[in-house]
Amino acid sequence: MKFSLLGGLFFAGLMSILLNGCGQTEVLDSGYDIDEFGIANDSIAILSVSYWDHVKKGAMLMSSSDDYYETTGFGLLLVDMRQQKIYLEKRLNSDLGVPMVDQVFDSLMIFWDDSFNNEDEYKIVKAAYLNVFEQEEQNLLDWNSTSDNTDYLTLWEGQSFGYFIFSIHDWGSGLTGISKGFFVLDFKKNTMRKWTPSGKSLWLGECVDIQWTLASLRCIRVVNQNLKVVNENQEILDSMYLEGSSEVRFLGSYVGIGSKIYKLNANGKINKTPIYTITKYVNYIKFQDSTGHTTSYNGGTQE
Repeated sequence: MKFSLLGGLFFAGLMSILLNGCGQTEVLDSGYDIDEFGIANDSIAILSVSYWDHVKKGAMLMSSSDDYYETTGFGLLLVDMRQQKIYLEKRLNSDLGVPMVDQVFDSLMIFWDDSFNNEDEYKIVKAAYLNVFEQEEQNLLDWNSTSDNTDYLTLWEGQSFGYFIFSIHDWGSGLTGISKGFFVLDFKKNTMRKWTPSGKSLWLGECVDIQWTLASLRCIRVVNQNLKVVNENQEILDSMYLEGSSEVRFLGSYVGIGSKIYKLNANGKINKTPIYTITKYVNYIKFQDSTGHTTSYNGGTQE
């Protein structure tokens, strides 16, 4: 009886350890993936990141173990492209689920959660914005699902305009990408809505990317491998020949062409010497300036 009692106690204790071990987790590593980037000025980049933990579950004695990566949140990093320095780190709230991110202008970032309906039409579910130099938290926008076909160019010329208008593209499809539409940020009503160009604004539907504020209207067109920056009168402000198939977009006061970043002057002229060449992987980004000096940021070891 004494032996059986001791054996029973040992078995009960062992089972307790095993059962408890199966429910425990250990964080082996943490880091972030780099989802997107923007250019704030000549020395500061904005990185949109997804934080993750490498977790091991059931690591106790004789238990089955399993390890996996889990997303723990999203954020923005302001990093120096000339020195190895992170100026600021901002965690985003979780109201948007898994947010998509784009740079509307300079330090203004837009976030949204998207989906497709049964007809494969692109839809915004929720949206928010954040000025990375001024605000601590992103401001949620009321999403207006009604498509807007206002002739905003006529309003803009009449100085009755208080919006940001921009486009969203899938850049996996060469020079022009697949357009997901034009969108209006209305700060007066705190809303975001889809826009269909009409009337005098109709020609803007030909833009690969658009950057439209109270101060100026800039449109990028790509015709026969030539990038053209045009203004509200469709006047060509500057042009560049594009070699091969490259992603083309506005990045604040800059133009991104493939991996190269060019300064866009206030008059619409492009400085033809790229200020940076950017190499980006899932959790690694490198900035190389025109002199060959490089700075890099590594988010972790996740493959």
